[in-house]
Amino acid sequence: MTDMQHGSHNARLTVLPFSLGVAGLLVVLLGAWGGIVPFLGPTFGYSADGAGSWYWDLAHVILSLVPGAAACLAGLLIMRGGGTRIFHLAVTRFAGVLAVIAGAWFVIGALAWPVLYTVPSFFAPGTALTELEYFIGYFGGAGCLLIALGAFVVGRSATSLRTT
Repeated sequence: MTDMQHGSHNARLTVLPFSLGVAGLLVVLLGAWGGIVPFLGPTFGYSADGAGSWYWDLAHVILSLVPGAAACLAGLLIMRGGGTRIFHLAVTRFAGVLAVIAGAWFVIGALAWPVLYTVPSFFAPGTALTELEYFIGYFGGAGCLLIALGAFVVGRSATSLRTT
């Protein structure tokens, strides 16, 4: 807690710590969103590739389900980890790296898909704004947040390791 003098009034500024548990929960939620959105999104009219609800294909599995499952696993490990024992810190650090990798695949996977499988694009043709909306909503937004949260977890576990 920090006391600050402001004129004749005393004000207290409280900074709440952002814990690994909160980071782990956010990683689980982002991974679940990224993994399920191509399957459930079309139910609500949100289909980036024009496929119907619960349509299974290689693109949905490789671009969404696999990194989403990896992020969920990472989030659960982050929530379970922590503590002061070196094993728990190593597991937490691994989970942070796994979250970064899942996030990075979310970001670059849809862009790399046409190169890997010689298809024109993962996204259904639309206006530039619509394609941007789908990229951010499907992959980019969750991926960037996963990268940031994973980096936070790796940094926090490295700091904890130095203090033990």
